[in-house]
Amino acid sequence: MPDGAERDLWFDRFGAFAADNGVAVQHGAGGPRTLGRRLPILAPEVEVDHLRAAGFSDPQLFYAAFTFRGWVAYA
Repeated sequence: MPDGAERDLWFDRFGAFAADNGVAVQHGAGGPRTLGRRLPILAPEVEVDHLRAAGFSDPQLFYAAFTFRGWVAYA
């Protein structure tokens, strides 16, 4: 997964996308780069491993945008 300058670029793009779509983007303490430093970005395979370890079965990706993914899984 990206780190350092590449990761900052991802979150700068996220902030620019949000601002272009009317979202008031706060810079500084709550800005996109702060989110990037606090939000772990895991490989999809690792997310699936976590879902299975939590007792879910048959995880299926149903949404992916930017670094966010949504999964459907069964308990």
